[in-house]
This record gives sequence, structure tokens and C-alpha cells, in this order.
Amino acid sequence: MRRGAAQVHTHEHTQRYRAKLGRNGHGKDARIMGAALEEARHGTAATDKATERKHVFRPILASPFAVHWPRLPKADGDVLLHTLVEILVEREDAPAGTTAGINAVTRTLEARITSRAAAGPHPRFLFVCEADMDPATLLAHIPMLVGSYNAACAPVHERASPALPLPLMLVPLPRGAALMLATALRVRRLAALLIDTALPPPLLARLEARALDIVRAQSTTGFRIPWLEAAPHKLAAPRIKHLATSAPVHFAQAKAAKKASRKANKARRAAARCIE
Repeated sequence: MRRGAAQVHTHEHTQRYRAKLGRNGHGKDARIMGAALEEARHGTAATDKATERKHVFRPILASPFAVHWPRLPKADGDVLLHTLVEILVEREDAPAGTTAGINAVTRTLEARITSRAAAGPHPRFLFVCEADMDPATLLAHIPMLVGSYNAACAPVHERASPALPLPLMLVPLPRGAALMLATALRVRRLAALLIDTALPPPLLARLEARALDIVRAQSTTGFRIPWLEAAPHKLAAPRIKHLATSAPVHFAQAKAAKKASRKANKARRAAARCIE
């Protein structure tokens, strides 16, 4: 081709240029170019591999103070649920002795724990639709709350006293109970229902007969938390004593001097070993 003439890019030039790009080069630039080509070919950047993660299970120390829900077989839970619904639908309005809703139940039990009043109606059954609750963390405080109520208001070691109320029983209901209870009470939704001794005696006796036959583990003691029952009722006040000692006024200078003294002692011991 003559000097100064315009270069014409033919199909042959294009093929030669592509072949040049496809050659394996050497050095850092070649490695970078190769990585870019691999990314373009496979659609996966090198950084994606660095951010990939896998599921692993690491052992951690669990709390010994965790409180778990009591469990009922589904057949027993269905029987108890239908008995409760039959009692609720016998009256047009909500019968006396019922407290519906998570917030209302929580406030009632907290007030009873704080006051520890022996008079008035006492909570007897707490039915919770745990299987229907999403998220379940909205009910996570209920077992601890019931255990605290029984420990404070109906302790096991004082069960012989007739002035104490009967312990509270915690009953988790099977899936679908929330809709059935809400329909029976004519409310939009229901996750917790507290029954106290103000319920009409015939209805309360009917419910107790069925519940005590099914929930036998709580029939006499209610829902209990062992480590909470063993705790002392009165906490000892903290006792703090003071030790008379001294501290440097200028901490930085004292620290530097101590470091220099330690270094000098180390050098002196090394020199003594060399002489020996």
C-alpha cells in the first residue's frame, strides 16, 4: 500500500483484528483483559464469587431461662376449642368474665401481678391462638407473663391457703381457632381470650370439667416456670464497699516511666546473664 493512501478496512482486516484480540497475552494487562472477556462471556463478575455465601450452622450458647409454650395434641385442642365456642355462642353478648385481645389480656395480668389483690374475680384460663398468629413474636411474652402471675399470685408452696386464687392455666389452641372465636364473639379478629372466675358458674364448671380432663399437666399447679418459682420473693439490696488506694495524678507520665523502668530492668537482667 502506498504511503499516504487511505487504509480501506476490508473483511480480512476485521477478521485479523478479532484474532489479535483473542490471542493469549502476557502480563497484568492480559490478565485484566482475560477477566473482562470471561465476565462478558459468562455474565458473572469476579466480585460475585467473593460475595457468594452458604448456609452454615454454628453452635452458640442458649439461654437457660427460655420459656416454652405448653403443647396439646390436635384432637384434644379441637375438643376444648369446640367446648369454648359452645359456651360463647350461648349468649348474644360476650359473657361476663371474659377479656379478649392481646393488649387487654396483657394489661389485666400486669395489673394483677402488681396489685396481688386477693379479692375480686381471678384469671382462670388463658386461651391463645398461637398457631394463627403471624408474626408469632406478638405472643412471645404470654408464657412468661402467665408464669409470673402464678409465681406472684398463686405460689406453689402456699397452695394450702384458701385465700389464694386458683392458678392460671395457659392453653394454646389449634390452627383455625382465631376465626372461630372471633365469629363467636362477633369481633374482627381474636388472638387471646382470658376467662376469669366471674364467668357464670354453670359455664365455668362446664369449661373446667373439660379443660382439667385434657390439660392434666396444669390441672393443679397451672402453667409454671421452674426457675422462677425457685427464685426468692424479695431481692437483697446490693452491697458496695470502697477500697482505699492510690492512683497517679498524671497517668500518661506514670505509664511512660513504668514502661522505661521495666525496659531497664530487662536490660540489666540480660547483662547479668552475659557476665555469668
